[in-house]
Amino acid sequence: MSVFSIIHLFKFVSIPTEYKGVHALSCDTASLKQLINRRSDKTAVGSSYRTGDHFVHGYNNNSVGDTAQTSTIVNSKFAYGFYAVSEKHLIAAMVNVNRLRRLSVTKADFVILTNVKTNLNISNDVRLTPYSQLRSPQGYYTDCFTKLIFFNMTQYERVIFLDVDVLVLKPLDSLFRLPDVPIASPIAYWLDPPMFTAAFLVIKLNVTLFDVFVKKIDDIMKINLFDMDLFNFFYRHKKDDHERYTFPELLLLPGYFLTMSPHLGTNKIEWNDQKRPKNVSSPFLDQDKLNDVTHVVHFSGGPKPWDLQESVIRQGSANLTFWQKYNLEFKNEFNDISRNRLRSSHV
Repeated sequence: MSVFSIIHLFKFVSIPTEYKGVHALSCDTASLKQLINRRSDKTAVGSSYRTGDHFVHGYNNNSVGDTAQTSTIVNSKFAYGFYAVSEKHLIAAMVNVNRLRRLSVTKADFVILTNVKTNLNISNDVRLTPYSQLRSPQGYYTDCFTKLIFFNMTQYERVIFLDVDVLVLKPLDSLFRLPDVPIASPIAYWLDPPMFTAAFLVIKLNVTLFDVFVKKIDDIMKINLFDMDLFNFFYRHKKDDHERYTFPELLLLPGYFLTMSPHLGTNKIEWNDQKRPKNVSSPFLDQDKLNDVTHVVHFSGGPKPWDLQESVIRQGSANLTFWQKYNLEFKNEFNDISRNRLRSSHV
């Protein structure tokens, strides 16, 4: 199916009225700081927003697992969100929960959408939340549309959503105080034409938007595409007849907020996946500088760090590249949680 045909499928989607007039924003780090500082005091750190534990369509607040602890939530209007379709995914989410807990100063909940039964001793500031499955592909992209449910968690003002195959390197909590746009996301610098990634989303909660997205799942699946495509086809607007596109309803974050892990080891990625370009060159010419500014590393594709042997990660280099460094960090923290499953991960 041609790009024109794909875009045509989404022409009839109208942007909710409340989002009209929101201009395209693309920011570097300095601009982000200025935007954040303009936010009013109503979003001050630590203020209370939650009115109770009422959960609406798509999820509920029952705990998951035979030995999971009852959650003690911190009464925040902000949350970090993940979803996990296997126990490995659940452990991977906890790797990043532990990192965010150490790095963050803003009070925020941790919410993991999962239907996995586990005997992991989950720390008591984490909410394991069962969910009603949305229609989704099978295989690698199983339940990829689950992240849409975070748009429906109206007890929060904002959720920072992350896929579980990432490693958080820097604090992210300043992103809770971005301007009032429905989505902020790093630019997917590895793709052409431009898109934004669905592996890292700063979500402004809105039930209407959730309903619109859910209604578009069938259209996306008919053309054998996935979550990232749904978001991008919805928000991408054609500027003129020369195939130039803008994203007028969202905030684009710099690409180094989410760096592809191979680009921390090489300037060029050679993909095996037929849905991706065969070769992707990094726009970041200085790997040391890229490492310094990267906020989140994304282990896109496979194999994932938790499936790699340490000897394989170390193979072929006397001096560790950043790619090796972060794969080893992830694997070691993953293994620590897995080994200590009968002990609380947070005291």
